Amino acid sequence: MALTPRRPASLQPAGGRYQKLLFDGQQCFEAKNYEAAFNVYIQALKLAPPGDERALAQLCRCYRKKARKALKRENHAEVIRLLQEMQALERVTKHLKALDFKVLAESALEINDLSLAQQALAEALARTETITPELQRLQQRIKAEALSREMKGLY
Repeated sequence: MALTPRRPASLQPAGGRYQKLLFDGQQCFEAKNYEAAFNVYIQALKLAPPGDERALAQLCRCYRKKARKALKRENHAEVIRLLQEMQALERVTKHLKALDFKVLAESALEINDLSLAQQALAEALARTETITPELQRLQQRIKAEALSREMKGLY
């Protein structure tokens, strides 16, 4: 029984390449190689059939992992860059979570971008049914910062 050689990736049907990329991306993700998974899902996203959002959902997971790593290093500018880049993806709206915006708001506060913090908090609140204690504390921090800036402007 002779084995037929695999066709090079460039000659495989797009659906087959897409499935292989999804599999490879998952393997990289499970191995905690988020950068490699990120790059594989970017490729998969280009081949995704209409209506198939698996690559997009997995790409969002990679963005979150990368943002979490940046947060651990207290690199708030990088956290903001990653989360805003994720938000700019096409058809991403239903994959965004309140937590994405909460983290964005916290990082914005850390770099003194009150306007971005307020916008991100508003998005976080719009995406949750109940306001968690964490969101309440963040809302209070943002209000206190806004009041502090307003008071400084008076003197």
